Amino acid sequence: DYFRQAISIDPRFAEAYAGLAFTYFSLGGYGMTMQPSPEVREKVGTLINQALEYDPQNVRARMIRAGSFWEWDVNRSAAEREFLALLKVYPGHIETINWCAEMKIACLQLKDAFSLLRKAFRLDPLNLVTLVHLVAYYKHSFQYHRSLMFLDRIELLYPGRFNTSHYRGRVYLFMGQYDTAIRYDEESLARGANPFVRCWLAYSYGKTGRQQEALDIIAELIRDCRMGENMTAYHIALAYYGAGRTEEALQWLERSLTEDDIYLKNAPIMPYWGELHYDRRFQDIMKRRGAPLQLDYIRRALDRQKKV
Repeated sequence: DYFRQAISIDPRFAEAYAGLAFTYFSLGGYGMTMQPSPEVREKVGTLINQALEYDPQNVRARMIRAGSFWEWDVNRSAAEREFLALLKVYPGHIETINWCAEMKIACLQLKDAFSLLRKAFRLDPLNLVTLVHLVAYYKHSFQYHRSLMFLDRIELLYPGRFNTSHYRGRVYLFMGQYDTAIRYDEESLARGANPFVRCWLAYSYGKTGRQQEALDIIAELIRDCRMGENMTAYHIALAYYGAGRTEEALQWLERSLTEDDIYLKNAPIMPYWGELHYDRRFQDIMKRRGAPLQLDYIRRALDRQKKV
């Protein structure tokens, strides 16, 4: 509302258009819904273009454009070019640094990601997004104790956030410690987490032999998905895989592909999919999504689980 008021006062105020674009981008993928609708994508694109029309060098508008290349189009080369070009001109823009680091983690360019996150941390050691990305960096680097240490820091600085329990559960899933992951996911839901956390709970229930509880949750997830609630095919597929239903998992992954699910692009670096990474049908889905396989990384992740 405030961005709209700013535009009504000054229709050429680029920063207001960029702020509105970022708001819609966030609501369209991480807030009101987990999956951006075509209408949201079009709206964000229009607002970015308006911002750049009035200020071609607007850092926020260019950052969102780069982010949409990565998050929505899975066009890593275009996103990287724009992020790096921005950081040459605005080397201290912490939001761009963090977003670029997130992409680097997803591409397993972990050394580059750490360099960016170290810079972001020096600029603002209290920045929540930086701390969350450090959690992800250390998790994907198999430095689980450091990942949990940064979650402790987040809990201290931002107490009571359900996301902290949720992220902690993901670390324990990387470690293959499903009972502990269940405890944190249940805590996350009790704190008012997004209902999609149920998919992870179903996954861990299945991994610990609580098949019926997992299937009961999956039935709820499918109902919500069909009713247009906040649920994606990707997360239903994940829940099915945890419950030991590989065929159903692959069917929902196919649906995830046809729906252009934004979460699918990160599947190749997620050890949650276990041995399915080596299944030709899974690999074919990743190929069609444009998500390169990372089999050496997955092998190391699964070996590390056994050692943990």
